[in-house]
Amino acid sequence: MKFKRWFFFVILFTVLLLTSLGSMVYFSTTHNILYQQGQERLEDIATNPDAEVVLLGDSSLANGIDNELFAKLSGKKVLNLWTTGGGHNLAATYNLLRHVLKKLHHVQTVIIVHTPSVYGYDFLLGGYFSTLGDLDSKVPFEEDLLTYKDFMAFYFINLNSISEYLTMRKVQKKRTRKDQWTFKNGKKERPLNKVQREYLKLGETKAAELKMIDDLLAESNITAVYIQGPLHRDVYNKYHDLIGRQRELIKRSFKHIVFDEAYLYPENENMGNTIDHVDRSYRDISTKFYYDHLKQYLNPEK
Repeated sequence: MKFKRWFFFVILFTVLLLTSLGSMVYFSTTHNILYQQGQERLEDIATNPDAEVVLLGDSSLANGIDNELFAKLSGKKVLNLWTTGGGHNLAATYNLLRHVLKKLHHVQTVIIVHTPSVYGYDFLLGGYFSTLGDLDSKVPFEEDLLTYKDFMAFYFINLNSISEYLTMRKVQKKRTRKDQWTFKNGKKERPLNKVQREYLKLGETKAAELKMIDDLLAESNITAVYIQGPLHRDVYNKYHDLIGRQRELIKRSFKHIVFDEAYLYPENENMGNTIDHVDRSYRDISTKFYYDHLKQYLNPEK
């Protein structure tokens, strides 16, 4: 009798423990900002089957190109699938491009826009798994960018999301600005006086990541273009040597993607809340700059 009672409590405890862990994984994942944005972009792909031009990149794209104005200027159906540089990075661009090629059949041009800061990171697992969806992971495994341990930690258990979820309230309390877009660099310390850690190195995995992205276009009729996102002029002047090394890496890596070497380096008063976000008042000017340089790729003759 005692054994049956003990066995019953063990079973009950195990069920409750697994249920609690399952709930923690679910809520931590669904409340994770990378996961949420990744799901939003997958939904954008699913709900825009007629897209003709797809923009991929980070928040420098989100702030530097106004989607409605770009669509008006081009006369095309434009889908902007921006993510984040420090969270999603090239890993998400790789996945989202795979989703686009698999699910959107009217795309004529893909434009990739990234800030130079993305090259200071190695392969970002959070960005990769938050945009993976129903895709396979064969190539990243072959390139030694993923391990089975990574798959368990990020995809099945999502330890990173759990950690972020547990500290989320603490992080949110530290946010005091209600509208970060009202802040200009002209009202803050100039970035020239601050060390930008993303510009201190070139990520070791970036060559492999660029190659993976380029290989996706090897047998495609889609015109693909890469162009650098906006960057504060002071930052470029300070880190131009490393940014030059990034450009050389891009040139060596791309065989099927055009690297358009047009660069936008706004002055301090035209920058927004970060070194690669233009201010809202400058956004139309930035959009027209990029359109003027990219319009030659929007009516490809195949």
